[in-house]
Amino acid sequence: LNICRGLFEDHKLLFSFLITVQILKNEVHSKFLGKTVITPTEWLFFLRSLEAGKGVLEDEEGGVPCPAWVEKTGWAKLDVLERLTLHNGEQNYAGLKEAIAKGGAWEAFCRSDDMYQQEFPKPR
Repeated sequence: LNICRGLFEDHKLLFSFLITVQILKNEVHSKFLGKTVITPTEWLFFLRSLEAGKGVLEDEEGGVPCPAWVEKTGWAKLDVLERLTLHNGEQNYAGLKEAIAKGGAWEAFCRSDDMYQQEFPKPR
């Protein structure tokens, strides 16, 4: 493709990311690649963050308190993501807050300097 000639160097990574997302939003392509489909709910949350739940979810947070080792903003985002996906009938993140709140493997993973090289802890 000659599209890359018209892009600034800074934009090439973003362009590649957007193409990858479009591919992974398609169920057939995701299955062919052996990847999980990016659902519309996940994409909406990625684009809007905490605002994705506005008008859909109640303003109050869920019942699991934020652990001391997790940033409050990150915990609020996780809460919205879990509740939003459950509201839309998706189970991808069900129970994730409880598993993270227990600490253990999740705390070690989150505190790791090389978490990008490790596998996610197994759900409990």
